[in-house]
Amino acid sequence: METPRKEENRKKNQKMLQKNNAAYLRQREKANARKRKFLDKMTEEEKEMKRAKDREYYKKKKEERKVKKVADMTEREKRKQRKDWRIASKKYREKKKGVANIVNNTPPQSDDDLAVITAERKQVGRRTVRKDRAKAYRRIKKQEEAIIHMKRKIQSLKKKLKRRDAKMKTVHVPSGKLML
Repeated sequence: METPRKEENRKKNQKMLQKNNAAYLRQREKANARKRKFLDKMTEEEKEMKRAKDREYYKKKKEERKVKKVADMTEREKRKQRKDWRIASKKYREKKKGVANIVNNTPPQSDDDLAVITAERKQVGRRTVRKDRAKAYRRIKKQEEAIIHMKRKIQSLKKKLKRRDAKMKTVHVPSGKLML
């Protein structure tokens, strides 16, 4: 029995990671890679023990009626299950064929190819550096223009202030008291 918090988290994760979501696909890919790595590291004895454990788990689920036998299914369920099997088999065969095609059609790698790849990488790197430099240059130019504009504004405000101060000083006040 799951605790309410675990169940809540599980539901949240299911909502977040819907099957057509890119994050879900990445997560499944990582999980599958971990599983493959784990299975590859196993010895034959460990693999046999895992198979036995999986069989036991399947039998237990069958006894609990969580997994239906084909004989126990309705005609509609049988059709749906067989359709799913057909789709999965087709997908598996296409994937296998695709991998075989890639292996068969890939030419052997030569040193010339590596030189071309490194030259292309250099070119791409240079292009990126040039682009970044130009961007930085434009930014600096813009900032310099802004500084010049601000300096002019400051100068004009200083002159305005100076004129106002000069005007205030030249005001003639009679020798009597000044009331503010």
